[in-house]
Amino acid sequence: IRAKGGAIVGAFEIYTDVTDVTEGIDRTVEAILAGVLVVFLVLYGGLVLVIMRRAIAPLNAASARAAAIGPRSSLVRLPTEGMPGEVLPLVRAVNGALDRLDRALNSQRRFTADAAHELLTPLAVLQANLDTMPDRESAAQLRADVSAMASIVNQLLELAGVDALDPSETEPVDVRDVCAEVISTLAPVAYRQDKALSLTGAKQPPKVACCSKALARAVRNLVDNAIAHTPAGTTVEVNIGLDAAIAVIDAGPGVPIADREQVFERFWRGERGNRPGAGIGLSIVKSFAETYGGAVDVTDAPGGGAVFTLRLPRASD
Repeated sequence: IRAKGGAIVGAFEIYTDVTDVTEGIDRTVEAILAGVLVVFLVLYGGLVLVIMRRAIAPLNAASARAAAIGPRSSLVRLPTEGMPGEVLPLVRAVNGALDRLDRALNSQRRFTADAAHELLTPLAVLQANLDTMPDRESAAQLRADVSAMASIVNQLLELAGVDALDPSETEPVDVRDVCAEVISTLAPVAYRQDKALSLTGAKQPPKVACCSKALARAVRNLVDNAIAHTPAGTTVEVNIGLDAAIAVIDAGPGVPIADREQVFERFWRGERGNRPGAGIGLSIVKSFAETYGGAVDVTDAPGGGAVFTLRLPRASD
């Protein structure tokens, strides 16, 4: 009995050792399987991420191109090459809508230019007939009205010209020469209103990349606006910065902060419409600046009044 009991105890100990070894192997296998599973999940997730990125890359490219579409780049269309088949009908529909919008924009631009051209002739005839009127006082009043109408028509033509500018066609332009020419042209206008013009700032500023004639129109509109708002007996200053920025400074009432964005919108004349002009001149300046990658803003002048600053990119060496 004693021998059999010892054998049983020995067998139990061997069974216990084998069980421990088996459990250890099981734990090892479980750990290996868990590691393999983690590695598989990581690789699978990375593969899915790569596939998703490659799949949505055309969508990201289309989104970036769509964000760049505007009135100045209305011919840009969304790419169709490499686009997923499920999204391709939507892309084609968007391109079709952009085609229709581009035709509408071109039609509007042509209408503005054509209407302005058609108005020039009757205004010139009306001006000539006013010169023959015997009532000089009435003729003078009517002549002022005709002159204002002619100014609006010319601004509409300028607006159509700015809309037709090609931003890729630039030349190095000396801003001081352009400003000097504009001041020379508008000095008699300011003088008749008991106002003066001055040119200050950098003598040799860096040249900017744009169209010289379009820049002259933009500066002329800024100076015209300043002359209209500055009081009699004051001076409109055109200051050229060392970075070629053009600042037109007047001594008028200034522009309220709430109106500083709207003042550059077309045909905006304030809440009560009591601002002089038709609200076109400043919009011409903004359109010109945006065409060539520049900007225009308005701030308060140190002694009261407004400072309209036109900034353009420098011309390359």
